[in-house]
Amino acid sequence: MQVTIRSGDPIAEQCDAVVVPVAEDAALSGPAAAVDAAAGGALSAVTELGDFRGKAGSTRLVHVGAGLGARRVLLVGAGSGGDPAEDGRLTGGAAVGGLAGLTVRSAAVALPAGADARFAQGLVEGLVLASYRFDRYRTTPEDDETAPVEAVTLLADQASEARDLNAAVDRALILGDAACLARDLVNEPPNHLSPAALADRAVQVADERGLRSLVLGPAELAEQGFGALLGVSAGSAAEPRFIVLEHAGQDADAAPLVLVGKGITFDSGGLSIKTGKGMEDMKTDMAGAAAVLGAMRAIGGLDCRQRVIGLIAATENMTGPRAQRPGDVVRSCGGVTIEVLNTDAEGRLVLSDALGYAASLQPAAVVDAATLTGAAIVALGHHAAALLGTDEPLLRAVESAAAASGERVWRLPLWDVYDKPLKSKVADIKNIGDGGAGTIIGAAFLKRFVSYPWAHLDIAGTAWDVEEVSYHPSRATGYGARLFTELAAHWPSP
Repeated sequence: MQVTIRSGDPIAEQCDAVVVPVAEDAALSGPAAAVDAAAGGALSAVTELGDFRGKAGSTRLVHVGAGLGARRVLLVGAGSGGDPAEDGRLTGGAAVGGLAGLTVRSAAVALPAGADARFAQGLVEGLVLASYRFDRYRTTPEDDETAPVEAVTLLADQASEARDLNAAVDRALILGDAACLARDLVNEPPNHLSPAALADRAVQVADERGLRSLVLGPAELAEQGFGALLGVSAGSAAEPRFIVLEHAGQDADAAPLVLVGKGITFDSGGLSIKTGKGMEDMKTDMAGAAAVLGAMRAIGGLDCRQRVIGLIAATENMTGPRAQRPGDVVRSCGGVTIEVLNTDAEGRLVLSDALGYAASLQPAAVVDAATLTGAAIVALGHHAAALLGTDEPLLRAVESAAAASGERVWRLPLWDVYDKPLKSKVADIKNIGDGGAGTIIGAAFLKRFVSYPWAHLDIAGTAWDVEEVSYHPSRATGYGARLFTELAAHWPSP
């Protein structure tokens, strides 16, 4: 979708539909009132009858005769003004949904007078995110599928207002692009997205955005002591990769903010094999890696001042003849030994190597994202990611970034008492606990490998199929790409 902003009159705009945002239970005013007057009161007839009240995400299509350049007007609920950015996202998402199934190729949005930059940015994010489709492997369209809206023009009342909002629109396009890249990667079939293919995509992003890239293969991983990652990969014919992307920022010598992503491109569970039901969705187990890669693309595009390094530990978890066994002991990067009691608790193993490697970067802080535990879905459903960590200022910064991106997080405790179930009799630590507090135990395991300010996001419930939000089509959400970008963009100066 092409999105632009300029000043203009929605009455005279030649397009297929005019979108009119209306605040909840508010009278039509400004551009909305002008469009209503030109349409002979067709909009106010709908609102005064109570058929449309402006509730966030609601829409009402009105066909009009002469008087407007467009024959359709879509009223879209803009919410109650509690969070301008999220109201904007829901408005943009609802607009795309309200125009779906129509022969609309071009639309114009009549921005409210004095539109808030946060609302405008959210609106564009919502438009981009809601218009996302993953159809590269379809050779024929769905029977009821119509062509999507191709171009949307945001119309500001004054040229000065359009100029003031232009930066917000550009920023929204970069953030939307980041999330859509993450969605593409998560949606990609596992036979098309091997660890090596993921690394190739990362190098491509680095080249496009002027990032430094480094990719380690099996020989380098063995040389540098990535025993946990190599243990997980042993059952797969696909070679593992460890990916490093670096945005230099304004000071290439500053202590970096490090973003870490779990990149299991397919997870069978290994010898502790999963049940067949739902295994086809285990291509999503690299959603944390996708979030990091999407964020690094956006961070480069925004030219954030902070030095940021993205780390991705990528492998498959399969059941081949050399597969890791329950009872094996591996040595992670950094030297900690791990007793592997369940090969389906592999995400924490590959992250242990990534977190150990991160220490060598002397980071200011490290934040990881991983589809780590089903227990996160039990605790929080599909509405928020679990947030745990060791550093209060960092945790607050992640919460602020989550509020800015609209990607909810909720804190869980990480008290020392949760370390006890992970004590091993034969190694420094074992990779599962006693069955309780699964999300916290997963984070407690990771805590053993950090020596710096650290936060962990368990995104198992938020990375996939969150369809009740208007700007999330089915399947991958791209969760975390915008959150990570907001975190980097507002990180304290080094």
